[in-house]
Amino acid sequence: MARVLTDVISALLEIADLKILKFDSHHRNEMNYRDRIFEEYYMMTYIRKGSAKLKVQDKIYNLLPGTVIFIPPHLKHDQYKDSEEETEFLWWHFTYNIHQVVDVLPFLHIPYIYPLKNHTRFEEVISGLCRYIAKRRKFY
Repeated sequence: MARVLTDVISALLEIADLKILKFDSHHRNEMNYRDRIFEEYYMMTYIRKGSAKLKVQDKIYNLLPGTVIFIPPHLKHDQYKDSEEETEFLWWHFTYNIHQVVDVLPFLHIPYIYPLKNHTRFEEVISGLCRYIAKRRKFY
């Protein structure tokens, strides 16, 4: 049964359309987003340097270098810093839908935060993707 479910999810992911709506990187010494909610898209943030906090419901997560934050639509959260050290992070807003209707990510049960085992490779891939998107936008 688990194998069938895995095959179904894999098939859904193959036909889904990833749309990156916005992306950027920031160097911040302060951050104080409270009761933030994204209505129509996901947000991912990657902490490259420094630290920050993420609060979802009553749980506070410490965000350290090499951590990815995954925020689904409609999730009320706080994202803030409690120190003056500089934090460098990359972020992007995106959708991942089938025929612009069916959101496939809820099937994956992605946690709100996860530390990467190989953050160097992740940074290479994300940097390449950002360069590719920026280059394509110049031609449209």
